[in-house]
Amino acid sequence: MQHTWDSSESGDVAFHVLAPELTAPPLLDSLNSRLDAVLQCMQSHNFTLGGFLVELFRAGSDRTKKKTQRHTQMVSSFLDGRSKQYDAISLVKELYNSRHSTTRNHESEEFLARNKLQQWAVEVVEDMVSREAEELASKEGGLRLAGEMTWEFATQFSLAPLARAAWKMSPTCIRVLAATAISKEGRKKPPSWFAQAQSAPQLPSATTTRATQSGQGKNRRDPWVIVIIVFMMLLNARNLRFTVLQKLMGVWLFANSAARGVYDVLGRIGLSVAYSTTLELLRGLLQTAQSSLRTEATRSVLSIVYDNINRKREVWDAEYGERAVIDSGTVATAIILEDCEPEIAFNIAALEQARAKRLREQLTVEVLLSRIDQGHLNRVLAVHVVSFLVMEFPHLSHFQPMLNNKLRTELATHRMRKGRRTQAFPMAASEHDEGSTEGNRKVIDDLLLNQLGLKKDEVKRMLTIVTGDQSTIEKIRTLKRFLDSCPHGYHQYGWVLPLIQLWHMGWSDLERILDTHWGPKSCSKESEVRIEDVSTFSFVNELLGRKVKNMKRPDYYPAQALVFDTLRAEVLECWREHYQTDDLGVYMVTRQPTLDELLQDAQHLVNTYLTTASAECALHGRLAETLFSAGSQWTSPFQGSSAPAAPRGDQVLANTILRMRDSMLHYEFQSAIADGDIGRAMNVMAVWVFTFCGSGRSKYTNELLEVACNFEYEYSNKLKTAIMNNWLCNLTGDEGRWFPMDLMQEHNINLLKSMSGSRSSPFADPFFKEVISLNIHNFLDIKESLRTAVGIGAKSGSHKQKKKAVALRHLRNTMREHELHKFRASRTFGFMAQDDFAAGYDRFDYTSRIEDFVQRTLADMGNLHGVEEVDNEDALEADFDAPRPSIWQDGELVLGTDVEDEDDNVLDEQSTE
Repeated sequence: MQHTWDSSESGDVAFHVLAPELTAPPLLDSLNSRLDAVLQCMQSHNFTLGGFLVELFRAGSDRTKKKTQRHTQMVSSFLDGRSKQYDAISLVKELYNSRHSTTRNHESEEFLARNKLQQWAVEVVEDMVSREAEELASKEGGLRLAGEMTWEFATQFSLAPLARAAWKMSPTCIRVLAATAISKEGRKKPPSWFAQAQSAPQLPSATTTRATQSGQGKNRRDPWVIVIIVFMMLLNARNLRFTVLQKLMGVWLFANSAARGVYDVLGRIGLSVAYSTTLELLRGLLQTAQSSLRTEATRSVLSIVYDNINRKREVWDAEYGERAVIDSGTVATAIILEDCEPEIAFNIAALEQARAKRLREQLTVEVLLSRIDQGHLNRVLAVHVVSFLVMEFPHLSHFQPMLNNKLRTELATHRMRKGRRTQAFPMAASEHDEGSTEGNRKVIDDLLLNQLGLKKDEVKRMLTIVTGDQSTIEKIRTLKRFLDSCPHGYHQYGWVLPLIQLWHMGWSDLERILDTHWGPKSCSKESEVRIEDVSTFSFVNELLGRKVKNMKRPDYYPAQALVFDTLRAEVLECWREHYQTDDLGVYMVTRQPTLDELLQDAQHLVNTYLTTASAECALHGRLAETLFSAGSQWTSPFQGSSAPAAPRGDQVLANTILRMRDSMLHYEFQSAIADGDIGRAMNVMAVWVFTFCGSGRSKYTNELLEVACNFEYEYSNKLKTAIMNNWLCNLTGDEGRWFPMDLMQEHNINLLKSMSGSRSSPFADPFFKEVISLNIHNFLDIKESLRTAVGIGAKSGSHKQKKKAVALRHLRNTMREHELHKFRASRTFGFMAQDDFAAGYDRFDYTSRIEDFVQRTLADMGNLHGVEEVDNEDALEADFDAPRPSIWQDGELVLGTDVEDEDDNVLDEQSTE
């Protein structure tokens, strides 16, 4: 009998038993019969099943042994995947899953096929993982830093490019780690960022920030993030030069002021480099920062913003007589000026010629009043009044984009260029104290000559804007006064153009509003009933359970939230009163007004509740019946001699109108700043010159008088444009994220203090100058970069908003019960809020306040504040946490506290190039 192999067209192997006479074999119908015939043939040729299979494939892979054509074809067809029915995987699976490959009663399972296949498969995977990891951890692997780490790489870090490279070059390792961390079902549906990595053909040349997903359900962590992080740790364990993640973590820990012990532990487990290595890395990054700063100084026009920094330095191991000392220094930032023509705008001769004409002698109260565009201001306030209504009722939300667009187009005055991102360069901290005149000279010289590397002849050629808070600007002017007679151009400092910044000014106005409208400074037992005066902030503060205090420099956001929450409640009550309805929400659903109708009604509300004239009408009772709804007859709660004199009109309503007016102006100022419309902000500042004067805040009165003189008589159009285009900063380029530069500097100072830790070295120490201060913005960036990279999403803040809504509803109900916005003749609680605007106007009009200022500054341009006008507006500030900037989002001013709920690091995400 003759035995031959054959293969079908499909490539499947068949075995035929042929008679020597080549007659057809008997037909075998069943599978078992055919298998038995094959096995019988094998036995007849002294093959075991295992021996036959081994020799079949061994001979097929041995090129030295001669094989028949049929042998070669059938083995090749089976192994190269051409077989449609059976392949190598099918064979191995059958071997592995056969009931004979494992037996429970077998004395030793190590000889069984399944166990041996498992061990062999593990060895194969182990070898594959080792080869892949070796290749990926090498220089050619694509994941080792080509040179030193740069801030650009660190602040744009993303896991997605790492995942692409890992999946491309080490898929086996990633699959093993994923199988450890993620269930089989979870591995079928990877997040989008990782799914894209699986399909990515190449590793991108540069990383781009991509936020990973934050997990599902209660598992807020993304397990795929953990897989990639563990993978990076394992590569570092294999090759200590593979430190991409570890260096990033070291810098991130430093940015978060981690203790050295944290570095020790995380370094030992492969998550971070050592603390000393981090310092070396940061000093290396210093060279890049210094080089970039000096390069920009030679090819761009810069302004400088700086402020003082103070820190108490303890003496932990004191010798006899040693005590803790207060270190003082200065922190500065260089800003590249944009959207201006510097050669024309900053011409020193042009400014001196304009000042020589003494045109500021023409300044009068009428000129100051004419600087207020009251018609435009009222139209803007009407938009805010409608916006408060729209934000309250979701069915009106479709109006919000239209209102926002109206502010940015029709009502825009001088907006910053869309998409512009401020280029800010932190400068090295110094030990020079800008609290003194001599200290300011040293600060300016150090910044321009030493750090920027400019020559004196270059500096004196054109004006340089030096900006800061009121205290800083005052000392710069004093420096210019003392050195004005110096014969050397640079050392006259006539090229310094002081420019006051706006955040501290807004803070001063917030303090003024609280002080003016707080209520009686004290209450005797006989007058305790005055606490029922809803027109005072003291009443609202207690009603809402807030902890705001009427004090010098009140806590910024608690105070601002009290003012704005009260304003919002009052505006909504004015809407309800205007429509004469008990349920404003139901009324708005029923009426379905158009936007034009709402704006027309809002203009009526502005004229009725937000003007000085309407407050006068309420106080004196003139035209009250035509302006306001009539309330119930007033019955005084006071008895006998303790009763205050009854006014002719409604003192409580007059107080309320003045509070609403001042609060809305502050809201407009903050909104204009956040949305980058410096023109609208300056319109409010034109009002503030009166209110600051009326409230006795002489320094800010003088500063705003100087602004008026500069913009009315002395600055060229090019210079005015340059200043207005560079008065604010935006570190992201996103619309609605503008803020004053002095607030940016306060944040830099706070971060510098927190990162200095318990070090006892002074501000001139290289640790501050080289490691921290020059990298301060990048520390903010990397904190946000890693948050985004690992998928830490924004908090909703919904619970807080819900609680606030309940509190404001209670406030509105209280206002309604007291008929706060109705006219009730003779109503008074004995407290009369001063009209700061009217008081300021009277002082300008009936005293020599303006004339004195003009003559004083003409005689000495730096002498804004006469010796008789000493106040403590700008006394040395105690340490405070600088608030996060508010943002203008979807037509709404979102305070920094609410921004913080949405994203713990709003300022941190604002980065600089």
